[in-house]
Amino acid sequence: MRTLSMRSVVALLALAALYLVPVNLALNLPATRAYLNRIAPERFALEWTRAWSWYPLRVELRGLAADGQTATEQWQLDAGRAAASVSLLPLLRDGVIRVHDLDLVDLD
Repeated sequence: MRTLSMRSVVALLALAALYLVPVNLALNLPATRAYLNRIAPERFALEWTRAWSWYPLRVELRGLAADGQTATEQWQLDAGRAAASVSLLPLLRDGVIRVHDLDLVDLD
């Protein structure tokens, strides 16, 4: 019984490392920001100083600066810290990023 639980712990730690290392590395690469900003450069631009994710589909950012434009509005957002979740189904089905549970701290 003890061996089974130790194997489970090792497997869980391995799965966590398989998520945490590549995702958190990717979030902090300049290429990731460049890629996101190329999606619709006429509609939005994002910058951040540091980012991480402890679990899938939830991202936390430090030093967020975002600019955007719709057909009728222009907007700008600066936040010392931001956290948001992404909906999986629209992302997989339509390739659309839907953000929800947005938490902003030190907002301008």
